[in-house]
Amino acid sequence: DNGKIVALADATIISYYDYYKNLGYADLGALYILPEYQHIGLGKKLFDKVVAEFKSHGCDKMVIGVLKDNVQARHAYEKWGGVLDNHEEMFVKLNKGYSEVFYLFDLNKL
Repeated sequence: DNGKIVALADATIISYYDYYKNLGYADLGALYILPEYQHIGLGKKLFDKVVAEFKSHGCDKMVIGVLKDNVQARHAYEKWGGVLDNHEEMFVKLNKGYSEVFYLFDLNKL
C-alpha cells in the first residue's frame, strides 16, 4: 500500500515440520496481514496464490501450523477448507511454551 508491505506469505513445497515433511506435505509456513488490513480479502488472495503455486509444482496436500489460541486464523483456515489434524506440537519462545495445531488441505479439492 503506497510502498508499505501490509501482508506476507512464506511457503515451501517440503514442510518445515518434521512430522509433516515425512508425510509429503507442502507447508504454508506464515501468512501475516497487518491488523488494519485484515478482513478485506488479502489473506485469502495470498492463500490462493500459494495453493496455485503448490499445484503448479505437483503438490496435492498442504499443512498450516497455527497457535492453538489464535481463534481468528483458525476460523479462516476452516472457512478455506482446512481440516484440523489431531497432531499438536509445543514450542518454547522466550521461556514461554506455546501449543501449535495443524490444518490439513487437500489441494485437489481447492
